[in-house]
Amino acid sequence: MDICRLLNAQSPSPGRATTATAAATVNGPTDDDYTGATIPQLPPSPLFDTYDGLFAFLRNFHLSNGAAIVKASSSSRRDIGGIIQPSYIDFKCDRGPRRTSQSSGLRKPSSQKLDCPVKVTAKATKSSNKKWTYTVVHGQHNHGQSLDPSAHIVYRRRTVAQQQKERELANENGIRAREMVSIVRKADSPGYHYFRTRDIYNDRQAIKRERLNGLTATQAFVKELESGGIRVRTLRDEDDRVCAVFWTYDWCRTMWKKFPEVLGLDNTYKTNRFGLHLFQATGVTDQKSLANFAFGLINGEKEHHFQWLCDRLDELRIDIGADTPEVIITDKEQALRTALTNTFPGAQQQLCVYHILANVRAKISARWKDTGDDEDDAGFESDNDVNALSAHPSGKPAEQLQSELDLDVTARGRVQDEAEDELANPSDDYSREGMFKAFHAVVYAVDHDAFKDSWKFFVETFGRQQRHILRYIQKEYMPWRKQWVKCYIDRYRNFGQRVNSPTETAHADVKSHLVTGTGDLLYLHQALVTMIDNKSRSYRQEAARQIQRQRDQHLKQAWLGKLNLQITYQAIDLIAKQYRFALAALPDQREPKPLRPCTGNFERQYGLPCSHRILDCLMNGTPLRRSQIAMRWWLEKPLNAEDKLLDIRDPAIVRSARGRPRLNADNKKLKVPRYLKIADYTSNPGSDADDTEDDDAEAEPVQRSQGRHPARGRGLSRQPSQNAGRGTRRLNASLRRDRSQFELDELQSHASQSSRGNKRRRVRGGAAGRSCAEASHAERSPANQIQVSRESSAESCIIIPGFRSAAMP
Repeated sequence: MDICRLLNAQSPSPGRATTATAAATVNGPTDDDYTGATIPQLPPSPLFDTYDGLFAFLRNFHLSNGAAIVKASSSSRRDIGGIIQPSYIDFKCDRGPRRTSQSSGLRKPSSQKLDCPVKVTAKATKSSNKKWTYTVVHGQHNHGQSLDPSAHIVYRRRTVAQQQKERELANENGIRAREMVSIVRKADSPGYHYFRTRDIYNDRQAIKRERLNGLTATQAFVKELESGGIRVRTLRDEDDRVCAVFWTYDWCRTMWKKFPEVLGLDNTYKTNRFGLHLFQATGVTDQKSLANFAFGLINGEKEHHFQWLCDRLDELRIDIGADTPEVIITDKEQALRTALTNTFPGAQQQLCVYHILANVRAKISARWKDTGDDEDDAGFESDNDVNALSAHPSGKPAEQLQSELDLDVTARGRVQDEAEDELANPSDDYSREGMFKAFHAVVYAVDHDAFKDSWKFFVETFGRQQRHILRYIQKEYMPWRKQWVKCYIDRYRNFGQRVNSPTETAHADVKSHLVTGTGDLLYLHQALVTMIDNKSRSYRQEAARQIQRQRDQHLKQAWLGKLNLQITYQAIDLIAKQYRFALAALPDQREPKPLRPCTGNFERQYGLPCSHRILDCLMNGTPLRRSQIAMRWWLEKPLNAEDKLLDIRDPAIVRSARGRPRLNADNKKLKVPRYLKIADYTSNPGSDADDTEDDDAEAEPVQRSQGRHPARGRGLSRQPSQNAGRGTRRLNASLRRDRSQFELDELQSHASQSSRGNKRRRVRGGAAGRSCAEASHAERSPANQIQVSRESSAESCIIIPGFRSAAMP
C-alpha cells in the first residue's frame, strides 16, 4: 500500500478524519491511481463583514483539509466599508498552473505545481450590501491532501510580529537558527508556526545582506571599526585581498593600560570562512580574571607573519601609553618567540608549563620501556612532531588530543594551583606515573639546588632504562629551562602566571559566541563585541561586589588593617598564605618553624609583602598598609592614576655595570651544562653525573673582552700572564693601592724595550720581505735544516736584552 494512504488511514490530521475515511470508502481507488485522500469542495458561501474574515475562513478550511489557496488576481481598489481595497479577488490552488522551466540543467529543480484547476472568486457587491461572499468556479482538486501544512509555502509565511522578532534576534550571533525558530513561533498566536528552520536561516541572511548596504562583509567590517573610533590596521596583497588585520576595542585599551605586566599570546583556528588565524593578546586582571588586549587575523604562521603582528602590537601599546610587558607567555612557537625577541627584547619570555607537562606525559606514555625490553631506541621526536602526542593512553589521534589540550582550561588551572601551593613531590615509583611525578618535581623546584637535586634523582631513577625519554627532555626543553622552571621564572613580575590558560580561555570564549566557524569577518567582529561587553560588565560588577562585601575570615584582623576593603580578594588570599608562614615562625609558638632565607622573589613576583615583612609587622604590632601593596591590586585607584607623570617609572636597576648592555640572556637558547646531560650508562655509568660544572648558578658575571682583538693596543696590563698561578708577581698592581717606585721603574723599562724591539723588527722586516723567496727555498733544503734551526735558536736567545743566556753546547 502507498505510504501516503497508510499514514492518512492510521493517523489522519485533525479536522479531516471523516473526510479522508469517506473518500476512501466511496471512491475506493486502486493503489496505482491513489494520490492521497480526496480534498472536499467548499460549502456554500455565508456573508462576511470584512475581507479578512472571508480569507480566514478559506484559509482554515483548506488548512484542515491538506490544501492551500493563494491570490491569483484582483480588481482595482475601491472604498468598501471605509477601507480602500479591491472589490473582487480571484483565488487559485497553490498547486495550480505550471510555469515553463528556465533551468539550464546545472541544478536539479523541483516544483509542486500540478496544473490544479481549482478557482474561487470573492466579491463585495452592492446587492449584498457590500458584504463579502465567495463563488466556487472550479472546486475539484486533481491531487490528494498533503501530509503536513509545512508543505505549502503560504502557511510558512511569518507574520508582522514574527518578522519583527527575527530582526531583533538577527543581531544575536550566539543564537542558532534552530533556537530562533521556537522564539519566533511564540511571537504570535497559534496557527502561524508551520515555517521551517531553513526559512528562519534564509530570513536572517536576507536581513544581514540588507544591513550591508551594498558592501561586502569584509568592507563593512573595516568600515564599522573605523566609524566606531577603533584603531584598525590592515595588510593587503597585490590583488587588494586582505591577508592580515589588527585591531582592538575601547575596553581592551583600558584594561591593557591597567595590567600591562604579563602578556599572553596565541593563535586559534576555525573562526572564519577565509582560514585566517585569530591572534589574541590577553592579560590577567587584579581579580585573576581574563582581559583581552588586542586581536589580529593573519594568513600564516611564519616568522614574518608574527613579526607584522608584534610590530602592530607595539604600535598600539605606545599609542595607548601602556608599559612594556615584563613577561610574555607563549607556547613553544619558535617563529612567534623570535618575533617577540625582535619587538620586545627586554621582556622575559616564558613557556606554558601545561603544554610542557602534557607533551612529556604523552612521550612517557608512548615511549615507555618495560624492564627487560632491549628494543633499540629509534630516536626521539620533538614536541612539534605529530608523533610526539600520537600515543596517548586514551588512544586518541594527535590532532584531537592537541585540540583537547588547548581547550582543557580546567587542567591548566590545576597546574597553576600546584605551582602556587608547591604540591609537586618526587616519586621513587618506577612506573609511567612515577616518572611523570619525578619530572613534576623538576618543573616546580623552588631553588637552583632543588632543581639540580630533582634532576639528578630523575636521571638516576629512570636514566638507565628510559634514557631516550630523558634525551628528548634534555634536547627539547633544557636549553629553555630559564623560561619554565619555577625557581627561574619566579624572579620576574609574572604574578604567579605559569600557564597560557588565559589565552586559551579567550579562545574558548570567542568560539562560544560563534554559532559557526565559517562566518565572515563582520560576523566575527559582532561576536567579539558581544563578548567584550559581557566581560566589561562582569568586571565592574565583581569589583563593586568586593568593595561592598568583606569575607568573615578576614574581619577584625589587626595585622591586616583596612586592606580587606581596599584590595582584591585574590591579593588577600596570597597575603593570608604568607601570614600563616609568618605566624608559625613567631618565637612564642610551641614549635616555631623558622622562615627560609628571604630571596625577595615573592615581592618581586606578586608586588605583595612576603612572610618576612609580615613577621616584622607581627613582632612590632603594626598593621599592613596599602602603600606596601602594588597599585595593581587596589580596588579603587586614585583619581590621579591617569596622570601621565605617574606612568613614569625608574629605569631598570643594572645588576652588573661591566661590559656593554646586552639583551635578556634568559630568552636565548642556552647550552645544556654537564650536570643536566644524560650519562651513557652503557659505557661508564654515572660518568657525567659527577661533573660539577654549573653555569646556572647565580654568580658575578665575568667581564667579556671587547672587539675581535682585545689585546691589540691595550698594553701589557690587559694581557693575562702565561705564568699565572705559578708564583709570579703581577706587573699591573691592584687599583686599590699606589704602585711602588720599583714597579714603576720596571714597567717603564719593559715599555722602552718593547718600543726598541718594534723599531728593529720594522727595519729588519723590509730586508726579510725582499729575500722571502730565497729564504723559503733555502729552508726547504735538507742540508740547511740543522743550520737554520741553530740560527733561530741563537737569535731567540739574543733578541731579549738584559737577560743572560746559557752557552749553547
